[in-house]
Amino acid sequence: MTLWAAGIEGSLRALDPLVGAVHQHPVEDQEPVLFALIAHAVNHQLAMYSLALDGYYMESLGLVRACVERWLAWLYVTNFPNHAIRFLRPEAGDSPEWGEMLASAVIPPLLQVTEQFCMRYGVEPAEPGAAEAYAAQLKTWM
Repeated sequence: MTLWAAGIEGSLRALDPLVGAVHQHPVEDQEPVLFALIAHAVNHQLAMYSLALDGYYMESLGLVRACVERWLAWLYVTNFPNHAIRFLRPEAGDSPEWGEMLASAVIPPLLQVTEQFCMRYGVEPAEPGAAEAYAAQLKTWM
């Protein structure tokens, strides 16, 4: 529990510089969506922690998915700012499904880690472009 509390406290402290911040681009949808998603994710963390401390372990676990979805959506909107409207305005259509967000915002950067690491050290990756090819395969599956 101490590690969990330290992680939440660290997240909150990291947000301190944003207290009172005014949206830099108020006419764009991305900023309000990002602020809302991060606020929801942090609030879910606080609620999970509080429930667990009070002995409501199963109820605490019920919030895990919602918290993870908020962080995933935050990554998605960061990578695809033109899709922020899908989280904000009902007339823009449904927000993306879990698989769509994973396939486009999270998995490709993770797959490219080894290639980027090789390039950092000036060596050719074993299979250049393999990450993009695998990500394309995953998109059809998801």
